[in-house]
Amino acid sequence: MQAYTLPENLFLDFMEWTTRLFWTFDIFFSCITGVVTADGSVEYDIKIILKRYAKTWLAMDLVIVLSDWSEVIFSSGGVAMLSFARTTRIIRIVRLLRLVRMQEIMANVTERIQSETLGPLLQVSKVL
Repeated sequence: MQAYTLPENLFLDFMEWTTRLFWTFDIFFSCITGVVTADGSVEYDIKIILKRYAKTWLAMDLVIVLSDWSEVIFSSGGVAMLSFARTTRIIRIVRLLRLVRMQEIMANVTERIQSETLGPLLQVSKVL
């Protein structure tokens, strides 16, 4: 697995922390964002929001965020922690689940765009 290890880089560190914080805050924002019911109305009751989030994305979001933060915790420890962190790198594969979550986020954003110029631009960016 050492063949795929990237060198330390300020940009990569910045992006790693940005995505880590994004998904951490996403959990909290998903708990307070209204949900669309079957009849098309938006429900703002916190109990209903939490129940729906727990049934849909909460488990996957927790796996993603906990794997990110466990990497930070274990990689900052001593030699024993470092060897444990290396064995848990397989958890990084779980980060690919973010792509599934991002598809839903992009679909929601695309649905709300009413611009004739920004809409096609967003469609092109989804392809990239």
